[in-house]
Amino acid sequence: MSDAREKVERASLQVAPGLETLARFGYASKGVVYGTVGALALGLALGAGGSTTDTRGALLRLQDLPGGSVVLWILMVGLVGYALWQLVRAMLDPEHQGTGARGWSSVRAI
Repeated sequence: MSDAREKVERASLQVAPGLETLARFGYASKGVVYGTVGALALGLALGAGGSTTDTRGALLRLQDLPGGSVVLWILMVGLVGYALWQLVRAMLDPEHQGTGARGWSSVRAI
């Protein structure tokens, strides 16, 4: 392993607690977005009104709630954390999944 890679891995271990918290918050934010899509679809299926939508439409519906702008900012921070975690997973392989085809195929999409 190269010296530079070892330094990067040591540095990532030092910031890991904050990064792990941000990644968990990102997973929760992603869950809120997809949960909203599911709730809207369920409402439509049960005849409670509404319409089919995608993640963008779900975010627009969340924006219409009281305090929706604050909710969207919080979700944005979480989704940025999720994206950063995925980038770290791709570049540093902190879960030791491997960097070959086998490692890439075992990436969990949660």
